[in-house]
Amino acid sequence: MSEKVNNTILLYDNPFNTFNNRFLNHVILHEECGELIQASCKVARFGPDEYNPNDPKHITNRQKLVKEMGDVLALIDIICDDPILKIAPEELKQQKFAKFRKLLDYYTFAEKPKRTIVPEEEFRSCQQSAEIADEYDRS
Repeated sequence: MSEKVNNTILLYDNPFNTFNNRFLNHVILHEECGELIQASCKVARFGPDEYNPNDPKHITNRQKLVKEMGDVLALIDIICDDPILKIAPEELKQQKFAKFRKLLDYYTFAEKPKRTIVPEEEFRSCQQSAEIADEYDRS
């Protein structure tokens, strides 16, 4: 079975990328992001080692956060593999580092009345650490 979109024939070898599933992937990503937000709020509000007293499994807030982060990352990978969107890992990496830079500026500004520019060497060191973490994640 196949589908022709934008002069490209899509083969349905990947069940995630059928027409209906492409839409569903985005809906599921929305739901997973909501669950991630909730788990993150629980960590911030109650701490990582706490758990819901009504939960017989005593799953900690940290464990829930890790699970939800994994779920979101899985959906991001699935959506990036969509042959229509064609999102390259390099595009995501560029966005991630742009966000790191913004956060560094924000945190620096929040802590001191004047903005401090992060030296290029420190930023490169942070960038290399993130690349090593990415390599580790891929293995």
